[in-house]
Amino acid sequence: MTQALPIDADRWVRLKDHVADLASLDLPAREQALADLTLDADDRDWLQRLSLPLLADDPRLMDSHPSARATAEYGNLRWRAGDTIGRYRIEALLGRGGMGEVYEARSLDDGQLVALKVLRAGLEQSDYARFSENEQRALQRLDDPRIARFIEAFEADGVGTCLVLEWIDGEPLQSHCRSRRFNVEARLKLFIDVCQAVASAHQLLVVHRDLKPSNVLVTPEGQVKLLDFGVSKLLDENTTHTQTHGNLYTLEYAAPEQVLHEPVSTATDIYALGGLLYRLLTDVSPYALGDGGSLVKAVLSESPQRLDHALARSRAAGHAPPIGLLDRDLDRVIARSMNKDPRSRYPNARELASDIQAILSGRPISHGGGTGYRLKKLLKRHRAVAAAAIVASLSLVGATVVSLHEARLAVAHAHRADVANQFLLTTLDMSDRFSSNNHGDVTLGDVLEHAVAQAHTELRDEPQARAAVLGQLGLALQHRGKAALALTAGQEALALRTSDPESSALEKANAAQQLASIEIELGHLDDASTHSNAALQWLDQEPAQSPIRIATLTSLGKLASMRGDAEGSLRWYQKIIPLREALAGDYRAEIAMDYNNLGTGLYNLSRFREADLAFAHGIALLHAQFGATHPRLGYIEFGRAAALTQLGRFDEAEKTLAAADLSLNGGDQAKGNQPGSVNTERMRAVLDFYASNYASALRRLSNVLPQTRASSPISVAATLMIRGRIELASGNPIAAIATLAEAEKLYVDNGRSAHAQRWVVHGLHGAAAGVSGNVRDGDRELEEAFAQLAGDGSKQGIELAEMALLSGAAARRRADI
Repeated sequence: MTQALPIDADRWVRLKDHVADLASLDLPAREQALADLTLDADDRDWLQRLSLPLLADDPRLMDSHPSARATAEYGNLRWRAGDTIGRYRIEALLGRGGMGEVYEARSLDDGQLVALKVLRAGLEQSDYARFSENEQRALQRLDDPRIARFIEAFEADGVGTCLVLEWIDGEPLQSHCRSRRFNVEARLKLFIDVCQAVASAHQLLVVHRDLKPSNVLVTPEGQVKLLDFGVSKLLDENTTHTQTHGNLYTLEYAAPEQVLHEPVSTATDIYALGGLLYRLLTDVSPYALGDGGSLVKAVLSESPQRLDHALARSRAAGHAPPIGLLDRDLDRVIARSMNKDPRSRYPNARELASDIQAILSGRPISHGGGTGYRLKKLLKRHRAVAAAAIVASLSLVGATVVSLHEARLAVAHAHRADVANQFLLTTLDMSDRFSSNNHGDVTLGDVLEHAVAQAHTELRDEPQARAAVLGQLGLALQHRGKAALALTAGQEALALRTSDPESSALEKANAAQQLASIEIELGHLDDASTHSNAALQWLDQEPAQSPIRIATLTSLGKLASMRGDAEGSLRWYQKIIPLREALAGDYRAEIAMDYNNLGTGLYNLSRFREADLAFAHGIALLHAQFGATHPRLGYIEFGRAAALTQLGRFDEAEKTLAAADLSLNGGDQAKGNQPGSVNTERMRAVLDFYASNYASALRRLSNVLPQTRASSPISVAATLMIRGRIELASGNPIAAIATLAEAEKLYVDNGRSAHAQRWVVHGLHGAAAGVSGNVRDGDRELEEAFAQLAGDGSKQGIELAEMALLSGAAARRRADI
């Protein structure tokens, strides 16, 4: 009799106790127990069907269980080293599973090593064949560095479906941790990476369904790689096949709904993650099975054993558990992850990862307990502060009022930080489509706007926590292009800080600096100057080597540049690097960006050789720390390409631009929509211009100008300057006049009236006017620009040379030898 799965609720209520009882019996006893039960034909058929996967690990079942029998028939390998399948040569067997075999193979086209998965013989005509199609669709959609990359799928004669995946030079998660004697903290950090990989899959509506340590590799560099979506389920597929079929899963990590053939969801992977975490911390199963104990029965009806009890089992089995204390919150996390009811598990993998991060940081987890629990966490995390407060209280008679006040302030600051962090974590969870807090399709920008409004109600009794939250939201809104709302949030944050006598000078300075950075982006230069200088005054009460002081100096450098004070801008940037280098800790990435600002300051003074050296130093720092594809690297490489272009080193500039594109797009050549890619395309237009390839240059600018107009007016002016120069050179001076006039107005209206680029535009406009017939005004503008650019003997570069050539041509036209 054929039944439709899953089982209906009423039938399951009648049969669930029988299923668990049968799981504890050996094969003859099970068969007898089935025969003795008084059941109708349909219930008996269901119970027999439900029992089969429970018995799949019993060798005596081979003759009766179709899946097990197929596995037994597949005892010999079909393919050996040196055999060829499609365009791939077999090198070695990597593993075998219910779906088939996985080989190490090499492409006959380019020699690339790959993992080649060959579907098991006989499955092509079976109900399992669709998993191959699912795997193809799932892997094509996944684009996360923590998930093995899908290369292609093909059909080979006599073989069937083959999947080609990225070759991973790695070690299984469990053995990687064992061989390196990783402590609890190191293992938890790797587990967070696994959760993030699973979360990426879930965001694309893909459920893995067979998560286990052997499906997670760790590369020698410590990069987690999630493997094998062979039984993945696509949540948005219109299919009735939503159950787990046969025994194509690993029982030890299978959720109850998988064992019972019920529908699976993202909660199924959450259960497996809980089991994986348990094994990672203890090296044993979550269930303490005695002699004759049934793992299936445990999965269906038992709770995971407490971790501290499992460690005793682990040592008895000869394992060496990781060094480090197992926080009791880990038991809470595992219990929630492995809850028998899928609805009671974590709503998504990111929330699970967030709780693990909270444990590492000593913060409360999302379901840890009440006020007493949170207070205990707070005191433990700020043990030194709490101890100081207690000592002050015990020595009340001899203590001064000031010391008690400082101790109280320290605890209050810690409390406010906790309130602010918890608010941000809870509010931003709205953007996760799998979160219970998500009530529809919302963007991160929507969430940030909602968070600003919510802060006024939920944090109305916590003004200083509200100030911290609004400051952070202001920066996030600024980065999302919502500058007006960011300004409002920043202004309120500063007002809250300055009105509270308990706010520290550092907190006030931080709020003033954050507001100034928003005002700079909006072009409110006077306000930004006021707030930056206020921040410096507050910082005079703090150590000179404060990161906030460095951020303030950076803002002052930007302000000077925007007002055309290139020398003043450079002076600010030159002060920063010694301050940053004096900070304790690894600040190489930040120092690299400081060299980027220094290079920009030198570039704006036309000191292009020095700018090139500064950019090159920043690139070397980032490259040594992050490799060749870090996004920050692309911005510095773009700056260096601009300097190299001014120095006439065009081939080097082109190579540097190629490296910038690769960095800005995360190493993916196919991507080209990153903000920095607009800059690199604009710079290529400049290179095309100097190569006299005007048509190509104009096409590039036409592509990037619409995106540029959505960013900053200075970027628009720079793009228009390039277009006007090309229009002039290509014989269209009328178009050039209009383009360059718009560019110069943008420079002047946005605080760049004294900037070198403004005078380049002015000179080009004069040249275009002269060519179109307005010789007197055109020559005057050209001479004004040349005088401004050549007035400082230190200036050099292609643009100054260009002004000199244009000015010389105008003089020759006037017969002015």
